[in-house]
Amino acid sequence: MIEFQPVETVLDFTAAFEIPAFGLWKDPNAIAAITYRALSPYGLQLAGMEWDWGRNIGENRLRVLGLFSYGASYEIRRDGIYVQFLQLSRELVDEFSRSVEALLVAFKSGEAGTSYGRFRFTLGLHGKLSSANPVTFLRGFLSKVPRGLGEVQESGCAFWFAPTGECSSLSLLIEPSRRIQEALWIRLQGALDARKVSLDAIRPRIETLYSQTLSALDLSLPTEVKGQ
Repeated sequence: MIEFQPVETVLDFTAAFEIPAFGLWKDPNAIAAITYRALSPYGLQLAGMEWDWGRNIGENRLRVLGLFSYGASYEIRRDGIYVQFLQLSRELVDEFSRSVEALLVAFKSGEAGTSYGRFRFTLGLHGKLSSANPVTFLRGFLSKVPRGLGEVQESGCAFWFAPTGECSSLSLLIEPSRRIQEALWIRLQGALDARKVSLDAIRPRIETLYSQTLSALDLSLPTEVKGQ
């Protein structure tokens, strides 16, 4: 196997409510209170919470910024909870995961009848290959390229997989990184059935799917990364 050394990580995660939480939004202060209680142990200050009422009710949201050295953002909307991090250091991953779980638990128990329908995620890594050039590596997935349109400077591959069990959708994109020179961008997107995946099992399930993806590509993470 070829070793894949992560350089940058991107995560987008959405815990979609089964139905829009109209009842919860009758009292916006309740939303702020639930959020504050859940995230204050992780450093949330009142100054880090802001309302954005948008142009329609679907865009109404409470935003939380500033946590984890501004590496993470959280949004509470009527249709779900949205989380994103960019460039979160490895030593903060566990604490960040606990903060997300705390927020999801708080809203699940904060209003009777509120439950999650799907957990949507995008996990992408920009990484270096130990013994291959990204362009050369990708050629192994291409049997034919378009002719007559000019020289192909770079290429990528996208795959969409059939639903299986708890995973209602899954897709994979592989292409040269546009952020890191001589690196590969591997992005896995999917949706987990919230009725089949508990809140404390979300992170392990996503990590397992990504690990299986790398293995299927004949790639492996360095030992020091696997243990974190």
